[in-house]
Amino acid sequence: MKTKITFAAWTIWLALVPWGCRTAGVALTNAATSEPTELSNVPEQPVVPFPARVPLTKPADRPLSAAMQRLYDKWNPREDRANELFSNFKYSRLKGFSCENNTSRRDPSNVLRINGTYYVWYTRRQTVSPPAGPKQATDTLPSYDWDLAEIWYATSRDGFSWTERGPAVKRPPRGEYGWRSVTTPDVLAWGGKYYLYYQGFNEIPGLRGDRAATSVAKADSPDGPWRPLGRVVVDFGIEGEWDSNAIHDPYPLVYRGKIYLYYKGSPGRQGEDGTLVRAQGVAIAGHPLGPFTKSPLNPVLNSGHETCLFPWKEGVAAIVSLDGPEKNTVQYAPDGVNFRMMSLLQVPPIAPGPFVSDAFADNGDGRGITWGLCHINSDGGTVQHSMLARFDCDLSRDVDQPVFKRNNLRFDEPTHFQERVKLPDYLAKTIKRERAKVDRDTLKQGVKSSTRSGPSPRPEANPGTVAGAGAFPAVMPARKPANRPLSAAWARMWDVWDPHEDRGNELYSNFKYSPLQGFAREPNVSRRDPSKIIRANGTYHVWYTCRRTQSPPVGLEKATETEPGTDWDLADIWHATSYDGWIWREQGPAVRRPARPITGWRSICTPDILMWRDRYFLYFQAYSPMVGGQQHCPVMVAVADSPNGPWTLVEKPVIEPGPPGSWDNIKINDPWLLVYRDRILLYYKGAPIERGDEYVLRMQGVAMADDPLGPFVKSPLNPVINSGHETCFWPWKSGIAALVSLDGPEKNTIQYAPDGLNFEVTSLIQVPPVSPGPFVLDAFAGNGHGRGFTWGLCHINPDGGGGTSESILARFDCDLSLDVDRPQFKRNNLRFDEATYFQRVLALPDAMRSAILKDGIRLKTHTVMGGFVSQTP
Repeated sequence: MKTKITFAAWTIWLALVPWGCRTAGVALTNAATSEPTELSNVPEQPVVPFPARVPLTKPADRPLSAAMQRLYDKWNPREDRANELFSNFKYSRLKGFSCENNTSRRDPSNVLRINGTYYVWYTRRQTVSPPAGPKQATDTLPSYDWDLAEIWYATSRDGFSWTERGPAVKRPPRGEYGWRSVTTPDVLAWGGKYYLYYQGFNEIPGLRGDRAATSVAKADSPDGPWRPLGRVVVDFGIEGEWDSNAIHDPYPLVYRGKIYLYYKGSPGRQGEDGTLVRAQGVAIAGHPLGPFTKSPLNPVLNSGHETCLFPWKEGVAAIVSLDGPEKNTVQYAPDGVNFRMMSLLQVPPIAPGPFVSDAFADNGDGRGITWGLCHINSDGGTVQHSMLARFDCDLSRDVDQPVFKRNNLRFDEPTHFQERVKLPDYLAKTIKRERAKVDRDTLKQGVKSSTRSGPSPRPEANPGTVAGAGAFPAVMPARKPANRPLSAAWARMWDVWDPHEDRGNELYSNFKYSPLQGFAREPNVSRRDPSKIIRANGTYHVWYTCRRTQSPPVGLEKATETEPGTDWDLADIWHATSYDGWIWREQGPAVRRPARPITGWRSICTPDILMWRDRYFLYFQAYSPMVGGQQHCPVMVAVADSPNGPWTLVEKPVIEPGPPGSWDNIKINDPWLLVYRDRILLYYKGAPIERGDEYVLRMQGVAMADDPLGPFVKSPLNPVINSGHETCFWPWKSGIAALVSLDGPEKNTIQYAPDGLNFEVTSLIQVPPVSPGPFVLDAFAGNGHGRGFTWGLCHINPDGGGGTSESILARFDCDLSLDVDRPQFKRNNLRFDEATYFQRVLALPDAMRSAILKDGIRLKTHTVMGGFVSQTP
């Protein structure tokens, strides 16, 4: 409704406050002082909705949800648009690297620029056959992609075309350090000399974990010759310590007059017993050859499969990818040790080696990075061959590339169905067997769900604290150690995450995708935005946006009465049913667009379903006269006595956009219905008519009612989620969980609010479903015992587009349920295949390449040598 929210809204909101908080009289936090505010002291005056123009400083005159407080306390009020340490990444193929059989190039070093020439060093394997695994490996047959490898180097004048120069460090004879394989180099320029740090393998990789420590070679020129030291410079920790089996990915920076050698450690065994998977530490020395002393705060990063760091202002920034609870983030440490998350990334480069001109300058004014090299696993795996590629980004203080700050990234169809993302056949069989146990008819309000507790919790291998003050242990204590110093990242393992990382996080899952049967592909027919799924009398039901037009979308400026402007223009709400969730049968339109001038005559789309007292209510967006852009969009509802209809349209909107100047003053999108504490909650995405960097782009709020037809009263804490392109909520234990994808600083997260309003991030996810509609058994039970979900439907834009491409429905499976235990869905080392990086939405366009080359001419600074005083080894 457009009327301002009055004190009556507080009464409704009070019904959502946890009972314990009500007793204590505390529900809100004063944004200016962070002190609790007594509800009884809230003045009886209208609460003005959050404004469309986002204040640059944290508002002190209004209540803020936890999400909106984080926008100021943790992120940036301009979201990722104004976050210096956020970027998306664009990828380019490189010229000059041939593609011979059984030749692999991977793990590039930092890029240096010396006398106008760029240099990079990398792992190169050229064997007679592909990797065969540790048990089959021989002296000529590699176990993994990095086995039987050497370190090569290449040069370039522009960073796109490279010339391979040959080996820099060869494998030495058997018995000398690194005789089995030398890999994963990084470079340091210091005191007029050059130093290559690398891993040395003295056994077949994979026999006892990936056991390798760090050595170094020295040269007077980047072209060599390189003289290997022949011994370890940073060694394993002792048995039982976090880095007792691997000192990987050495990465040197010059910082505060010292050499900071960051590295990835591992204890070698990884399992369900609480053993650490991977973390990163730092060893510090006054000279490139050591001695290196490990920081007592190690590990300094709690996640990340490879090291990538660069000077940033007075401190050090890091790209953290692939592994751990803080995977795919950019982090920053003002002291080079205590890192905190600065942004959440999508498709970061694998094993990035950026061009960092001031990596060794040590001037307290780090400028950041704009490009570098990385590797791509051609099949998305880790044991076949890899290739080098270029990435471009904007993590620099010297350029301003707004295109790299856009974060609404939709993958194409092949990405969802590639080997490591699609649902494998063996898992599909297991899931189908589980269906009889976890899928029952959707519960009605007031019906108690099963009280089974689900699988046994993962064992606590070490429930106590750590004795002694040695290096951090391999087996993670279940409780936060109280007798040792912890880095900021390591303290977060207990304060924010789970000490067993994502393996022990109930609200983490990856997602596996399957194509559906029963939805025929037809020209100019699009299916998208599925509702949540219900099951009635053994049959699954879903409703979705369906556009059937004579032509594809032509854009808003060219749209006519019969030609759609966007994919969801000129659409109706359709209905389909299934007995197993894979094979569906279209039942035809459930609700058609009404006749002009009834609201929704142009298009109705993005439905969601509510079951309430034996009746069914379909909520959806309603456009008239046009979709998209600056067009007014309220929410309408249709009513039926059966999920099969017939549906009767209520011709008056059930909830309207907010008043002028508010955050939701033009659109109420993506209605999502739950029953919570005997009240109907309608979560939604709001949008203002204004556009620009100073305005809210997309956030989510909630409105409440006692009747499906309203009146719905918006929460005075809106917005309650500061990110997300679509809504997806479900009861979880005593509160509400949310899947937040695509947009905003907290994109691609799962969040939880014990009170349904104040959401906190619980996990970072990869390739979440777009517009997910899960099967939530207890969405309407309102019993305070939410069990979660295991599957649902979503839509995919086949070409990775959004507004003007046709969409298809697909199935996703996951483990966000208390009733199953699927360890396969807790693994988070997700590597994409080659096609993903070079799809349209991720490949570097030619026009951008031309602009980048021009910027390169302007910014062609040479690598600054560290150790300005000549050093004698």
